[in-house]
Amino acid sequence: MEMAYDKPELLLLLLFPAFLAVAQLWRPGASLTLPVDDVRSNPDRADRVLAALASVVGLLPPAILAAAILILAGPRRLETVEDVATVRNVVVCLDVSYSMEDDFAPDLKRYDAALKAVDAFASRCRGTAFGLVVFGASAIRWVPPTRDLDVIQRAPPFLRPKTLPRELMGSTDIEAGVRTAAIALRADLRRDNLIILITDGEDNSGLSPESARGLAEELRYDRIKLHVVHVGLPVIPALMDILAGQTGGLAQPALEPSTLQQVLDDIGRLHKVSTKIVRTVRVNDSGLLAWVGLGLTFLYAASLLGLRYTPW
Repeated sequence: MEMAYDKPELLLLLLFPAFLAVAQLWRPGASLTLPVDDVRSNPDRADRVLAALASVVGLLPPAILAAAILILAGPRRLETVEDVATVRNVVVCLDVSYSMEDDFAPDLKRYDAALKAVDAFASRCRGTAFGLVVFGASAIRWVPPTRDLDVIQRAPPFLRPKTLPRELMGSTDIEAGVRTAAIALRADLRRDNLIILITDGEDNSGLSPESARGLAEELRYDRIKLHVVHVGLPVIPALMDILAGQTGGLAQPALEPSTLQQVLDDIGRLHKVSTKIVRTVRVNDSGLLAWVGLGLTFLYAASLLGLRYTPW
């Protein structure tokens, strides 16, 4: 077990109680006469144990001060813990074309429903790294896979379709979005990597069935599964069925908020990967010092009731 301190510079203050202890043991004498001083000057009159006990009691204040300094320094011990977590990389590929501003439910746009469902899904997937790619006429990698979910929770105001440049929103280039998401995942091919494509339309930038099969083959080679969640049509377009089916994923419609959340949860259960994570953490180790300091304080207070009192 290795010991460390949050504020090691405070350990220099231990020189002060050390000086007090040395002064207590080797001081030439006391200006104030105490009962024990008579014992020291006349060892034949009294028990020498009393003199030794009085000297020990004199060391209690420096010891209490030293314990307080050690506690303030923040003692920590390094401890190895094991945790079971679901580990994978997921990139959400979100359509931000103008049609995503259409109503999905009363007082809820498709864009808002999609990000709200993704946020809830990410919060339930402990240990999963989430990335976000948005696409229209072209694609933007908003954030690479990360476990810092704040970046996804803070995204809605910046990625709303009406606020993005018109050049980005002119069409729906699904191939550009999927390829950008795949690039973000290729940095770590050791894990179960997923792309969740959320869109409300069809590709209108020239993606053919042959190109879709070629793109699916690239994803399958990189062990990336593509799932399609369509929030605009009850029937999945054929090209998206090809992309999802040939990578081992699913293409499903979601025409209301509850269905959208259910589809994402189904994807999470389908690709759940449990692994044991061994990590080293810094654990507070001041408990013993606190009890020692409390015990010494009690002993010193008790000694003041009779051993070190001033006789008047």
